[in-house]
Amino acid sequence: MGRWRVLQACGGGVVLELNKKQDESVEKRNLFCFTANENRVILEPIGQDMYRFDLEKLEQTDFTYIEFLFNEHDNLSFYLPGKMKIKREIHKAILTTSDGVPYLAPEVVLFYKSSYLDGFNAADHNQDFNSSVAYFNPFNPFNPEQKQWLKEALEKEYPNGHAWLQRLNYPENNS
Repeated sequence: MGRWRVLQACGGGVVLELNKKQDESVEKRNLFCFTANENRVILEPIGQDMYRFDLEKLEQTDFTYIEFLFNEHDNLSFYLPGKMKIKREIHKAILTTSDGVPYLAPEVVLFYKSSYLDGFNAADHNQDFNSSVAYFNPFNPFNPEQKQWLKEALEKEYPNGHAWLQRLNYPENNS
């Protein structure tokens, strides 16, 4: 499969190639890892070990690309990145399938995506929100408390408003 390259997201579609152990403290770490034969990755050099990053929207057929998002947590809470130090109870942030596979709660995933509505993934993140918001109504098994948590988290993180808040505030817009 070959040697893996590891890049850290810096924001705005810019990534930094990690060639050695990084000593700096990072509040949020998002790593993109791919092999030399991963042809969907587009890197435009913009400085020493820095690139503008994009990933073509093609189906992944081989294990040549993986993304890791690291967060802090303790026995009680899962801590989200951002200015306001938002947290979610650990048992509500990390859910488990009936087969025992852990996954991140949809409202937490949407909170992450909420900060990337200006970049190259904006359309994808808005589509994810639009697809998910229907599950926030009281007639679906999706817990209404999840909608309330996302609404309050967005209001706290974005006191001047956020594009998704109107859809979360009005139930009639959620269908």
